Amino acid sequence: MGKIKHRSRLNASEIQPNEQLLNELIKYSFKYLQVSKKYDYRKCDSHYFQALFDRLRDISNLKLKELPSKSKTLKYHEIKWGDTTEEGFSSINPEIWAGSSYQFSLSKNELGRVHGFIIETVFYIVWLDVDHNLYK
Repeated sequence: MGKIKHRSRLNASEIQPNEQLLNELIKYSFKYLQVSKKYDYRKCDSHYFQALFDRLRDISNLKLKELPSKSKTLKYHEIKWGDTTEEGFSSINPEIWAGSSYQFSLSKNELGRVHGFIIETVFYIVWLDVDHNLYK
């Protein structure tokens, strides 16, 4: 399992989480959730939201150190911005998210991805990418 990078709150330097943080459960925040024409979940039906909340429930039962799993359906990994249609979470101060941007899928090749960043053990959801628009 690779090292997990994460940012301390509003600190621009990268740090390794301590053992206590690695053993804590994942939490979520929608504080930075953005809706745009490109990332618009409002058009989705109940099937999408059921899959979203099922996935969030399942991940919230994982410890931070368990998140980079080998699950073929989760597809959790760091976002490589050079391969995307974006330059980052442009409307959020880069000192908050830089170096800690990740994505995971809702199901195997269906229903899109969730993009966000991690501070301590909180995954801040920024985009619900229903139509896989982040990558070219």
